Amino acid sequence: MKSQGGGIMRRMMPIALTIGAIISPIRVMAQEIGSSGGRGQEFKGTISGIVIDLATNRPLREAILSVVGTPVEVRTDAEGTFHLSLPPGTYELRILREGYREEVLHGVAVRAGAVTVIEIALSPTDLKLGEVEVRAGDGDARLALLEERKAAAVVSDALSVSEMVRDVKSDAASVLSRLVGLSVVQNKYVYVRGLGERYSQTMLGEALLPTSEPDRRVVPMDLIPANLLQEVRVLKSFAPDQPGEFSGGVVKLRTLDFPPSGTLKIAYSIGGNTQTSLKPFLTYPGGRWDWLGFGRQARRLPTIIPEQAIVSGQFSPAERQAFGRAFRNIWEPRYQRAAPNQGINISGGGSRGRWGVVGGLSFNSTLHTQREDRLFYILGAEGRPIARSIFASSEFLQRHGMLARVRDVIPKEVDLNLLQGYISSTQTARLGGLASLAYQLAPQHKLLVRSFYAHDGTDHTRVYQGWYESRFTVIRNHRLRFTEEELASGQLAGEHVFPDLGNSL
Repeated sequence: MKSQGGGIMRRMMPIALTIGAIISPIRVMAQEIGSSGGRGQEFKGTISGIVIDLATNRPLREAILSVVGTPVEVRTDAEGTFHLSLPPGTYELRILREGYREEVLHGVAVRAGAVTVIEIALSPTDLKLGEVEVRAGDGDARLALLEERKAAAVVSDALSVSEMVRDVKSDAASVLSRLVGLSVVQNKYVYVRGLGERYSQTMLGEALLPTSEPDRRVVPMDLIPANLLQEVRVLKSFAPDQPGEFSGGVVKLRTLDFPPSGTLKIAYSIGGNTQTSLKPFLTYPGGRWDWLGFGRQARRLPTIIPEQAIVSGQFSPAERQAFGRAFRNIWEPRYQRAAPNQGINISGGGSRGRWGVVGGLSFNSTLHTQREDRLFYILGAEGRPIARSIFASSEFLQRHGMLARVRDVIPKEVDLNLLQGYISSTQTARLGGLASLAYQLAPQHKLLVRSFYAHDGTDHTRVYQGWYESRFTVIRNHRLRFTEEELASGQLAGEHVFPDLGNSL
């Protein structure tokens, strides 16, 4: 057995030696290849630099740098910088950029493990071309706006049309909430953060945009469709080209003058709140167009009412009685079920030849009910508060354990269920429109006609009922109030560029 095993081992040894002879060269080759690759990577050098405009010294993005005689090619980034990793040697670089003369650098030396820094300035080309139609892409507009912000001398922020069209929100107020440093109040008023409405203004083009609300300076942005805007810019510091009454912040709106293609957008929204929607809502018979915010015609003074003030003794009792009967006999509010809040937005536009037009119309209706419970106190002889007039519901008094204290004020024969507190219901209808008509006189000259319309109608109904100490009885008070605010604004503007004057106008 032993000699047989030895024979087997002797027969296997040549096979093992043969396999070892085959494997050993493979290992050696692998080590040599790995070592060679490591040394090649270790001894490479780097060319880094920036490409700028010779006239303005601004960085140039998307410039192409290629190494002559090799397939190596890179592009500059948004900052105009580039990096090339090459083996040691001397190279020739070619730099290309649309609108600029080609530049070739000879004898650029690369040393192992070292960085060669170069600055390349390209000169603009003087080419005379025929008529060329250029359609800017979304990325170009966004990057151009970013470069303009970086070069601006004032603190500003902006949104381009490419960023706004990606937003599902339909009005300018919702889109502006994305900008840093702005506050959107009540989903419609836009302020520069920290300043408030007193120091904020809105401009359409280069003209101040008035507001339909007499006690505010800012324009309700929810009336302006977002897809009609080319650009929204926010200036947070003063500049010489801003209005003289600048006091902190300006929101500048620029309309889309020449839409690339015909568009039409219709958006509808519906919403509500748990305190009002589909619940009893105070109202009264008004005009047929109150739901649109137009109620002046239904509330005009009767023709029999004289224009001058009615003073005692000027008219007979019969005439005064006729004056009173001429008014509509509507004094008592009533309840009806509140509808949900609703809104609709229609906008569109297009271009044909030298003409461009955009327009939009928005409408929204909101309903709101507010309930208040009020107790009026006086200080007693010992300095303790004593309730006198009580305008609070019996449910409120019971919930807060105040029924016993109220019974010390109100006689026992008075039913506490008569106490209701304050109930007010408000329906607001808001209508707005924006339109722009543009005419291209020449490639660098155009005329613009812009118009803005805003209309607000507010129907307010209030009832309060409770114990009135001065009259020692339960009283009920009604108030029916309708307010209407309207504004129409128009602009005639022109945009002109004069290259011979250095584009200064």
